[in-house]
Amino acid sequence: MTMKIPELKTVIANYTPTQLQTLVVVLYKAIPKKALADGALDAILKNPDAATAKKEKKEIEIPDVNDLESEIDEFVGDAMAQYYFAPNRIIPKSERPKWRFKVRRFYKDLIASAVKTENAATAAKLLEDLYMVLREACRIWLFNTSEPFESVGVEQTAFFHQILVLQEKVISGKEFISKAMTLLMKESVYSRAFMEDVLSFLRTPDLKYMAIENAEKRLSNESAARSVAKEKMRVYESDERINMLCVFVCRCRLKLREPDAAVEYFEKHYLAQNTEVKLYVLLRMLFEYEEKEAIKRLIMNAEKRNITPRESLCKLRDYIAEHDALPERMSS
Repeated sequence: MTMKIPELKTVIANYTPTQLQTLVVVLYKAIPKKALADGALDAILKNPDAATAKKEKKEIEIPDVNDLESEIDEFVGDAMAQYYFAPNRIIPKSERPKWRFKVRRFYKDLIASAVKTENAATAAKLLEDLYMVLREACRIWLFNTSEPFESVGVEQTAFFHQILVLQEKVISGKEFISKAMTLLMKESVYSRAFMEDVLSFLRTPDLKYMAIENAEKRLSNESAARSVAKEKMRVYESDERINMLCVFVCRCRLKLREPDAAVEYFEKHYLAQNTEVKLYVLLRMLFEYEEKEAIKRLIMNAEKRNITPRESLCKLRDYIAEHDALPERMSS
């Protein structure tokens, strides 16, 4: 049975220099010539310190945020002027398809540069600038694609999340909530993923209550604007924003384990012409937060108000009545 390294060290600890020299020669002769052929062992014998010296870690090179700012500002200006899409003398035709590689590099370099505290604020702003360009490119032709985030290789939700990560480094409390809500409200199409991402940064009850206050104020302002809007499209857009803000407040309340307050707010502010659809939206949200008792009460009250729930809600009602529990999933 061979010795382990700690045991070997103990055995040779008291050897004299002469004994160690003899031992090294004997061991060297015992090593097969094939194993000595590459010269690695000879190099160690000639310079034993090299065998124990720790390799110095390569210093991570942090991109210069000022250089990035100059590059990104130029890129944003050129992109918004459609120089990466339409024929022009500013960006050569051969260079236009390379915009995606630029943005991918910018994205990685900004995240890397934000490691330094003094760079974080600038990096956060620049990352948001890039994000807004890609969002605009989803709406109009800025590049030769209708799916700019996919072209860059970064999902829109991941890009959005990274902005919040950097913003949280430089601002906090009400200021962060205001910034996060502004970003959220710029999403023209409601997506629960963006909302849940913002909610994930509200780690304390105080932050949740601050967010509720912010959202309620925005909803009030939007409702006032809607009341004087004349164009149908403007009214439709207001309705979408009001509903988004309403759902956001309700989700905050549910995370605070305040289902009654969530239900009351939803019923008061959520806009839907069909009462059954409104009920369904609310019940699905309550189901996500496993609010069984609130669901039971709502279905019972709906039937008393002569609202006929869809089949899936009837199945949900019957399952709860039979098992006094919620099913694993709620059907559409």
